[in-house]
Amino acid sequence: MSNLITEFKQVLEEEKFSKNTIYQYARYLNEYINQYGDPAKQPQKLIYKNIKKIQITKKGKIPKAEEEEKKEDVKKLTTAKGQTLKSVIAYLKSKGLPSYDLVKLFEDVKKQESKKAEENKLEADESLPPYMTYYDDVNRLYDTDEPEKIRQYLINKLLVVSNCRNQDLVATIIKTKNELDNMDEKKNYIYVNRNTVKFIRNDYKTVKAYGTKITTVSDEKMANSARIVYQHDENHNLIPEKYWEQNLSRFVHNATFKLGETNIMKMYLKHYNTLAQAKKISDNRGTSLEKLQENYNINQEN
Repeated sequence: MSNLITEFKQVLEEEKFSKNTIYQYARYLNEYINQYGDPAKQPQKLIYKNIKKIQITKKGKIPKAEEEEKKEDVKKLTTAKGQTLKSVIAYLKSKGLPSYDLVKLFEDVKKQESKKAEENKLEADESLPPYMTYYDDVNRLYDTDEPEKIRQYLINKLLVVSNCRNQDLVATIIKTKNELDNMDEKKNYIYVNRNTVKFIRNDYKTVKAYGTKITTVSDEKMANSARIVYQHDENHNLIPEKYWEQNLSRFVHNATFKLGETNIMKMYLKHYNTLAQAKKISDNRGTSLEKLQENYNINQEN
């Protein structure tokens, strides 16, 4: 990446953005710069025009101008626009430059995404397996006694009990009180003590708004699985370090029977469809109840 991206990442780090947010902002800004140049040197009307043309391909990159009419390559159009907009707006702010026109465009894109999400709610719900089928599949992983299956088991259990995102699973397992007392407050940890697991999230998407999240579970199988992963991973990490910066989503996708963390939450909400459960997820995940209600079918009367 260019010096512009390196400097931008440094500013975001100083402002204590999460690692995942920094990675995403840098990724989309870099793609924009590769295609259209430095937005700091462009009028907002030109940036606006460029972003309106943006499409995301199956390879996850913004296509070149001459490829923009290839409709078969288009995937998640509004997501690409939204991510690029957020990245460019953050970049302009880091330079002390105005971005009011782009903020308006971002609001328009968010409306498009909300409308699309509403249309997809029922379709997505119907295509997913029952939550209890998934629950049984997860429990069978523990019975295999295979270290990688045990790792898979722990990943799925943490996703269910904490309602966390993929990036939150970038966590190190610790077993002593001394490690707990001296942990890095910018990293995530899984502290295992007897039959209790404490999932400590210092680095997640909305940490600036909600602060550190701690999920404590008394569960012998989860505690044993954490010890097994600790023993078999040389760095005691829940997810192998080689996947932290790249292919994290793919790793979690495969570990969750190709469902992914979002679909697991959908299945959970469909099975335990109460407002109380939605509030619990809102608190665990570090997101507003209103945001959940926008994207999921939640029973408002329970």
